[in-house]
Amino acid sequence: MKTVRSLTLNFIDGKKMSFEFPEQVEINAARQLMLKSLWESDRLVVEVDGDFLIFPMSNIRYFQISVPGALEEQLKLPSHTIYGASIVG
Repeated sequence: MKTVRSLTLNFIDGKKMSFEFPEQVEINAARQLMLKSLWESDRLVVEVDGDFLIFPMSNIRYFQISVPGALEEQLKLPSHTIYGASIVG
């Protein structure tokens, strides 16, 4: 059974849009390539119920993604990634 992930897009106009989706790939190396592709892209594409939503990255203020087990799998995030943070205020 694939683990469910979640994604929340926070747009520059203050609106939000959230998604849930299954794990896309099971192999860590493939996951790394998908993350690298996302960081280098100027668009985010999400398939929802057979339709494709295409978001220009310039319209996204930030996105929050839940990847259960990511730390255990040691995803290669940028070296400047801060771990264990909490939002205050």
